[in-house]
Amino acid sequence: MPEQKLNRAIACYQQGQTGQAHGLCAEILTKQPAHPAANRLMAALLGASGKTDSALVHIRRALEQAPEDLEALLTLASLQRAARATPARPRQHCDAPLHCTRRRLSR
Repeated sequence: MPEQKLNRAIACYQQGQTGQAHGLCAEILTKQPAHPAANRLMAALLGASGKTDSALVHIRRALEQAPEDLEALLTLASLQRAARATPARPRQHCDAPLHCTRRRLSR
């Protein structure tokens, strides 16, 4: 059942329905607070809305359960970068950390 909700949440996120994706993730995390994929998606949703501190909590929970998850590690790096941004140097938000990393590496 959580996997079906997670798949719906991912589909909503990909379609730009972030409120619905957030709600579905919250439902999953209420029952399974350590669910790595739900925490990773929640981190992406919160990070995209500028709630970096909350996003960092979720991505760290995801990494506790799946420490070798490359997407989660890249999301953590992106969130840490956003947390260090200053007004003089605005953060450059990236909705797809893996895509951005590949783009940077290909330069």
